This record gives sequence, structure tokens and C-alpha cells, in this order.
Amino acid sequence: MITSGAALFGTSSPHILTTGVDLLAETGAEHISIGFEPDNPASSHLYRSVGFEPHRQTDVFTRRTAGRAS
Repeated sequence: MITSGAALFGTSSPHILTTGVDLLAETGAEHISIGFEPDNPASSHLYRSVGFEPHRQTDVFTRRTAGRAS
């Protein structure tokens, strides 16, 4: 169940993240997934502060192509 943004913050002040959560809930969303860089503690704090909880970690791999250097 998704809790309203105002209820999470204990205020009626609009917040872009909680407003988005509210809109998704109003359209029938039951779960919301958020992705962020794990080495960004501010992101972790923000999402946890509005009720998100860790579910799983996804590793992303990258590499340069063998093409020309820019």
C-alpha cells in the first residue's frame, strides 16, 4: 500500500517526490520502484525518509567500445 506524501511527512506541504507518489497511487499504482547510485547517501536518505525500503540491488556494468576515441 502506498501512503500519501503528506502523511509520510506529517504535513500538507507539497513535495515533488511525494506529489509524484500520490499521483501514481491515485492512478492505481500499488508498488513503486526507485533506482539510484548506491554511493549517493543523500538519495538513500531521501527515499528512506518518505517510506521506501531497500528491496534488491541491481549491478550495472559498462565498458568502452573498441571504436575511435573522441
